[in-house]
Amino acid sequence: MRIVLAGLLALSIPLAGCGRRAERSFFDAKPLPAPSAATDIAKPLGKTALHVEWAATAAPREAVAGGTIPLVVTFTNRGDAVWPDDGTASPGRPDGRYAVRLSYSWRAASETEARRSADRADLKGPVAPGGSATLPIAVRVPETPGAYELKIELLQELYFWFADYGEPTLTLPVEVRPASATRQ
Repeated sequence: MRIVLAGLLALSIPLAGCGRRAERSFFDAKPLPAPSAATDIAKPLGKTALHVEWAATAAPREAVAGGTIPLVVTFTNRGDAVWPDDGTASPGRPDGRYAVRLSYSWRAASETEARRSADRADLKGPVAPGGSATLPIAVRVPETPGAYELKIELLQELYFWFADYGEPTLTLPVEVRPASATRQ
């Protein structure tokens, strides 16, 4: 009989702590965080979210080979979903997955394919449908002189470039001039 009572007592003590209490205790499980807006947009955008409208951008018609062109680019989200920035796209991931970013490519007059750059400019915050963003970007000029098209475009990091789905790029003609003989 003692063994049975000892067994019942041993079982009842842990069960007594499982009921509701007014105050949380250190041994209670931590509550799950509430879903955030970042959770909702941390995925590849649909095709209808990719619509972009570019504003006119002042850009030089000539650049020095191997130099840099500082540009300030403005664009508007004409799609139906929020474009996530680096902080809301995939929090905690260092690769920037899902973030919408600004980049560029160069295409020489003699080439059929543009050469996309690895350079990026991050959004300052999420861009809602109808919202606009203005970003500075430093564009590295090709080393080879000649006539080029500079294409400014958007991408969703690690997924796709908007232009690959038929969205427009901001296309600027640039004549790349040889660097001066004094430049070393």
